[in-house]
Amino acid sequence: MKSFIAFALVTTFSFAAMAQSLEVISPLNADLDHPNDDRLIEPTSPILGKNLVLRIKSDKRHPEIILKELREEYPTLNREIQLASIAYFKTLVNPLKTYCTTAKKEESNDKAIEVVETAAIPIEVLAPLHENYTGHLQSLRNNYVEKSASKIEDQARKSALAYQNQRYDCDVVHQLDTMESKIKKYLPKRFDKLVDLHHKVSSPEAAFPRIQFSVNGFTQHVFGELFKIPYARLSGILKVVYEAQVEWIAARELDKPVERYFTAFEKKATAAGYLPREILLVLAYSTRNMPSLDVQYGYDTEKALLLEVYFWKIHTHRDYVTKKFEKDIFPNAVMKRNPGLYHYATSALMACEVRLHGYSGAMARLMALGNKIGYKVHKLIGELAGKEGKKGIKEIRETAKRQAFGPGVDAGKYGGSYGLKLCKTTPKEHWLKNEPTSAPKTNEGDVPSELDADDLSPELEEVL
Repeated sequence: MKSFIAFALVTTFSFAAMAQSLEVISPLNADLDHPNDDRLIEPTSPILGKNLVLRIKSDKRHPEIILKELREEYPTLNREIQLASIAYFKTLVNPLKTYCTTAKKEESNDKAIEVVETAAIPIEVLAPLHENYTGHLQSLRNNYVEKSASKIEDQARKSALAYQNQRYDCDVVHQLDTMESKIKKYLPKRFDKLVDLHHKVSSPEAAFPRIQFSVNGFTQHVFGELFKIPYARLSGILKVVYEAQVEWIAARELDKPVERYFTAFEKKATAAGYLPREILLVLAYSTRNMPSLDVQYGYDTEKALLLEVYFWKIHTHRDYVTKKFEKDIFPNAVMKRNPGLYHYATSALMACEVRLHGYSGAMARLMALGNKIGYKVHKLIGELAGKEGKKGIKEIRETAKRQAFGPGVDAGKYGGSYGLKLCKTTPKEHWLKNEPTSAPKTNEGDVPSELDADDLSPELEEVL
């Protein structure tokens, strides 16, 4: 009996020491030190949290050095991120379900939401969830057991897949699905498949927890394709693009002759052996307003962290170049009003994807243009529908102007042309003609199995 009591005490103290050790070395733990902080769940990066993101953004060194130092300083960083992702998905899944099944009026009032940066998650959405999130995350950390690390990785992936499937299972997405089904009935077979391809690339999903007038698009396709690239190759192309941008900015500041911004790092990456499509995927990811990495941390923590560290550095380049050298950005146009680098980049990617699937160049450009027109129309209707009273021509025009309707269409036109031109150089063996044009949504059978109780402490099993 005495030996059993001694064993129990040793085990208890060992687990407590593990939890304390994790707490001391965790760069994320400080987020719970101030539970009343408005940014307890960080609006710009909800998985990494305010403190770690601030550290990455304020560090002026090369992303490779930052990543290396983080991994050396915090050996359990991956597990800590996975625990944070599980807590985040558990906290948001029910509000997401509510969002997906209720009419939305808050989007119609620009003053109803507060964002710390453009396209960040609104404080008003996250603040009411703080107590629930804190409870989930603290419980997971307190019951962390090292031997269950691999199982926590599985659970993070399963939680991410379930959360993402809920984003697809949303009323606004179903409306688009219904519209596409009707369109397909009246199209020849080859164009029938084109609708499926457009759906795959644009990957519409619920925008929650962001608040916007339209569905979110392109995110899951871009990240999904980037995650198919082996880590070393993905790290390599990010490094080439980052360093090419640093070189371009330095030359431009000295008034040295330079090519257009996009062209400069496109040529560097091509010369280094990367494919045009890979370059456009990096371009579509790195020109976003926010990293928008959440479920990706559950899928592959290593790659998600790699992408986020590089994102914040390239994001700084984007903002600086847009402010100081706007006319030197796009390879094939100087537009009166910047349509947004992201919209230009995603239009280029759409044209590239369509062409590499065997459709004509004209069809590729048409799809890129049509996608942006459709997005802008959907966004315009979404805002107008949320407003009370009759909408006259004047209000429609003013709303369209405020939403940059015209520049958005320009992004589809010029971005599609650029993407087509770039992807024409793709070697034939890398064309996508023979790949399936639509990926099935994840079923329960596709996700990892439940955690095995033998691998967990009873407390952690209860939490998960």
